Amino acid sequence: MTKTDAEIRRQALRILFEQLGPAEAGRFLARTHRERFDDTAWRAAQWEDASVAALAARARRHRAGKEAP
Repeated sequence: MTKTDAEIRRQALRILFEQLGPAEAGRFLARTHRERFDDTAWRAAQWEDASVAALAARARRHRAGKEAP
């Protein structure tokens, strides 16, 4: 089942606040609203140093439930 944008947003905010706490999550959110974020460039550079074999191994671990995406 595909999640809606609202569901993804709620889950992301819950995770941010759980992992960072309210103060740091708030700082992060304020900073992302102030800065222009080019997610296309980020995605293009995200895996540039990873080998195909390393990415495939990570995908297998993720599929087996042993690694977060």
